[in-house]
Amino acid sequence: MAPLPFILEEFIIKTNEKLNKTNYKIYCNPCIKVLEPSFTCETSSSVSQGSKVVIRSTSFGTPDNYIVQQLSTADMKKFYTLLLRLSLSCGWAFHWVNKPEVEELFNFLNPHLKLPDRRLLAGSILTDTIKDSNILTLKTLQEDQIGVTLTFDGWTNVRNEHLLGIVIFTSEGRPYVWKAIDISSEYETHVEVMEKAKEMIKELNNSNIKVIAVVTDSADPYATSRITEKAIVFLPCFAHQINLCVGEIFKESTEFKQTMDKAIKIASFFRNPNYKFFIVKLKDQQYEEYKRYFTIAAPGETRWNSCYYICTSILKTQKALQILAIKFEPPITETRRRTGEDLFLKREIYEIISFHTFWQYLNHLIEILYPYCKILNKLQSDKARLNEVTHNLAYITQFWNNYSNSTLATRLVTQLEKRWKEWEQPLLLLSCLLHPDYRMKLFNNATINYVIMGSWLIYYYNVWMEKQSKCILKELDNYRLEIYPFNSDTWDQFDGDVYRY
Repeated sequence: MAPLPFILEEFIIKTNEKLNKTNYKIYCNPCIKVLEPSFTCETSSSVSQGSKVVIRSTSFGTPDNYIVQQLSTADMKKFYTLLLRLSLSCGWAFHWVNKPEVEELFNFLNPHLKLPDRRLLAGSILTDTIKDSNILTLKTLQEDQIGVTLTFDGWTNVRNEHLLGIVIFTSEGRPYVWKAIDISSEYETHVEVMEKAKEMIKELNNSNIKVIAVVTDSADPYATSRITEKAIVFLPCFAHQINLCVGEIFKESTEFKQTMDKAIKIASFFRNPNYKFFIVKLKDQQYEEYKRYFTIAAPGETRWNSCYYICTSILKTQKALQILAIKFEPPITETRRRTGEDLFLKREIYEIISFHTFWQYLNHLIEILYPYCKILNKLQSDKARLNEVTHNLAYITQFWNNYSNSTLATRLVTQLEKRWKEWEQPLLLLSCLLHPDYRMKLFNNATINYVIMGSWLIYYYNVWMEKQSKCILKELDNYRLEIYPFNSDTWDQFDGDVYRY
């Protein structure tokens, strides 16, 4: 083994252990001094210039020599909390911590880490974590100076219990699950939901939490609530409203309703495990035609955009479906299949796939659903803003005004206008007017009335701030004229963050 250069002897120790034919294992001398107890060192006379040789097994065992330390009480509490979050996030039953493989893994990482028993994890640890989380949530909501938004959503769980979930959003958009109420024994109407909302507002106010907005699925009972609770904004879930608009398409058009029903039948057939033979044959045909596989989307009434995804997934594999229908064309008169006889597609599925008009309407339906799909994805995101509601509703209206079927377009535009009248129009219009990127660009200068806009602005300022405005109309005019600090150059410095502006 060649000697080390003289300049490196002070910093590096070479061993006799070969990593390959030409290279030897070496160690950093300062590291060895720090970790001296973990090394077995001896001086070898075979190494020239008195270099020290380190003899150490290539199996390092646990990493306790480098990173292991005793955990404090606070660290153990944090460790248990992380274990609990891991269990819930992965959907694991709590008995996973008792598996010998899990114990072996954690023992390798740190022998001082003692895993809790499943009873302990699901018992006192879970209880203490929930208690600490509730305290932290309450403190965060109380410290929100702007105020929080109260949202309601109802659903039915696997036990067929009707639940009303309550989620609170901070002014920064962070969600906090507040509680879920079992309303199975109650007759739920929109009025009852608003009564529960008032109870929740009172409960939160008693906890020193400021509520500035309430969002539910329906807009029906809002008129009364706006009068009694002026300082709180009552809004419908606009993503849910757009999803209802999708349903109105099928109510107003028999052709599109029938096309959607047929698409759902195809999707259900090729996702049913009872028809596994045809599912496999379709996969084979897809690979033969496209050199790739397509999965037909699952139908689901509660899944937003499911109609669009079903239609597009079926259209992607149109050719493969049509060839499959030719290969497994059923007889005109269907009889009960006997053992050993060839399989055929169901007559109903065959006729849908073979019907040319179905594919024409499917293409038209995708063109119609596409803008709704894009708008739904935007409105249900965490970064959705109120001004986008007006902008998107105007886009849909313009889409139908340019649609070739004027009769259908007129009926759907009428439905959109009906929804618009139920919403709080002044607030939606002001959200566009006061957005620095839009300002007056979205409004017709010949019809816009700044006196009315100013009166709305004064009203919201007075009820939200609980004091009279002194110069807000002057600031509105400066904003209209783009006088500093309301000019575009100043706004651009905030990189699109309108709330900081």
